[in-house]
Amino acid sequence: MAKMATKGCHGETDMSRLKLLYFFLLIFFMAIAIRAFAIEEKKPELGVWFWTQLTELSESELNNVIEKAESDHFTALYLSVEDLLPLLEMPDGIVKKEKLRAYQESLAHFISLAKNKNIVIDAVAGEKEWAEKENRIKPERILAFFSQYQKAHPDHSFRALQFDIEPYLLASYEGNKSHILLSYIELVDDLVNQGVKDDIELNFVIPHFYDSAQEWTPEINYNQITAYPFNHLLRIMDRQKKGQILIMSYRNMTEGENGSIALSEKEILDAEKTKHVNVLVAQEVGDVEPHYVTFFGRPKKELLEKIQELQSTFKDKKSFAGIAINYWDPFQELE
Repeated sequence: MAKMATKGCHGETDMSRLKLLYFFLLIFFMAIAIRAFAIEEKKPELGVWFWTQLTELSESELNNVIEKAESDHFTALYLSVEDLLPLLEMPDGIVKKEKLRAYQESLAHFISLAKNKNIVIDAVAGEKEWAEKENRIKPERILAFFSQYQKAHPDHSFRALQFDIEPYLLASYEGNKSHILLSYIELVDDLVNQGVKDDIELNFVIPHFYDSAQEWTPEINYNQITAYPFNHLLRIMDRQKKGQILIMSYRNMTEGENGSIALSEKEILDAEKTKHVNVLVAQEVGDVEPHYVTFFGRPKKELLEKIQELQSTFKDKKSFAGIAINYWDPFQELE
C-alpha cells in the first residue's frame, strides 16, 4: 500500500510538472506574439501629399495611382480637397446638392481603391488666409462637410482631416507675428473642440520653426499660458484620441545643425510628453528654392537613404510616427 501511495504521489508530481511546463510555454509564445504585434504596430508611416484633384483623373489613372503607391511602399496618401470649398459656397439648391453628391462618390471610390491595398487616406485643406478671423468660416465649412461625409460613409471613411494652414506666409506676418500666431492658435483650438465633439481626428501641417529651439517665433500667451506655438498645439491636440503634427523639416541632408534630424528633434522630444500626439517628419522633393530644402533632381536612392537615417534616429521615440513626402508628382519623377 505504501508503494502504491508513493507511485500515486510521483504521478501527481509529474502531472503538475507537465502542467507547469505547458503554462510557461504558453507564456513564452504569448510574449513572442505580443512583441511581434508591437513591432508591427510601431512600423512607421510613409505618406505622400497628393495635390491632383480626383475629378481630373480617369478610372485607369486612379487605379494606377493606388498601384504605384503600393509599389512605392506608401502607407498613406494625403488627398487635397481644395476643390471642395467652391462647392460648399454655392447657393443652396439642386445643382449644389448634385455636385456634392458626385464629389462624395468620387471620394468614396478612391478610398475604397486605397483600402483594398491597405493604404489610408487623409483629406487635406488649407490656405494661409484661414488663420485670419474673417476667414475662419472656410475651415469650419470644410470640417462640417467632413463630419457629414464620415457619418454617411462608414465603410469608405477618411482616417483624418489634415489642415495645412501656413499663416507665416501672410504679407503682414513679419510685422505682426504675435497677433497672427495667436489667431492661428485660436483657430486650431476651435477646430479641435469641434473635432472632438464629432469624433474626428484633426492633424496639422506646420513649419519646423514653431518650437523653442529655433526661436523664430515669439512666445504666445493664450488661455493664461505663455508658450511657443508648437507647445500650444501639443496641449490643444492632446485632447483628441489621437492626432498627428507634420513638421516641414525640409532639408536634403540629415546631419548638422541645419539638417532634418536637428530641425525635428525638439518637436519629437516635446511630443513625447503628450498622450495622444505623434509627429511625422516631412521631406520636400518639389522644384523649389533654396536647393538645400529639396531632393528635386537628386537620385531617389539618396532620398530613401535619408529617410532611413531619420527613421533609425527616432525609432525609439513613441511620438515619432514616420515620414511624409511633398509631393506625389515630383516623387514619381525621381530616378
